[in-house]
Amino acid sequence: MGIFYRTFLYQGKLETSTPIEIYDSQYTLTLENAIVVYDPDKFLMLSNMDPIIEPHERTQGYVSKDDIERLLLKHHPEFAKSFDYESGEVYICETMWTSYDFPIRERMLVNLPVT
Repeated sequence: MGIFYRTFLYQGKLETSTPIEIYDSQYTLTLENAIVVYDPDKFLMLSNMDPIIEPHERTQGYVSKDDIERLLLKHHPEFAKSFDYESGEVYICETMWTSYDFPIRERMLVNLPVT
């Protein structure tokens, strides 16, 4: 029991407006305060317990493409060439949920572009 974080890399976009558009050709991940619309072949869970986005990345407002590529080459080489960083649609998203809430309400904490 406790607080859990989920961090994932995806190519797509974040919808926070209401009503939220649903895209038939892409997948969606519904959070309490947003919907992530992503390409199913370009979605990778990076962490499922602890936050991994560093404080300086939150402050600067983006995550370095070089840092992501190093991480992918080391831990997920099959995804190393999957993302099109030039498209401007690659993001790293961190969410949080707690086992004390029922039903579970997962909230987006930060959604940063990878540049």
